[in-house]
Amino acid sequence: MKILKEALKYAPNVSFEADILNNIGVFLLINNNIEECIEYFKMSLIKDSSLMLAYHNLVLAHLLKSEINLAKLEIDKLENLSQGVDKGYKYRNLGVYYYLTGDIENAKNNFEKGILETTQYEILLIDFYYAKFLYETGYPLKAKEYFEKSLKQNIFEAKKWLQTYE
Repeated sequence: MKILKEALKYAPNVSFEADILNNIGVFLLINNNIEECIEYFKMSLIKDSSLMLAYHNLVLAHLLKSEINLAKLEIDKLENLSQGVDKGYKYRNLGVYYYLTGDIENAKNNFEKGILETTQYEILLIDFYYAKFLYETGYPLKAKEYFEKSLKQNIFEAKKWLQTYE
């Protein structure tokens, strides 16, 4: 993270600054520092309000902070904007949202749509949250596969979950 903060000094324009701030937020999100990652995602969006990945990451952070209603408002706001790479992030967020609200079928459908999007590009944390979903809904063997994929993506929290299989 120190390197990312140092890189801010050399960002050639506001768009690069926004990307770096979003990446700092991602680092904090992966390390479960939810309060601070929210601040970085917001700073990123102040620099560049068109950076859709920062919006999607902010939504996930709000979901993980149990700010379900706020996250849902943001999901609805992004509905018409999610195209291309953003579509997979939308499905990730909807999967987490529906899971947290107890709508297992919609959670499953959205996670699976998002997983299909990962065949073209990686979607941050989708494998990890899909694995948790699978594990907690009675599919531990399938979950293990996604925890292993998460660990390969440096989501170190997956290691704790994989220890339950030993």
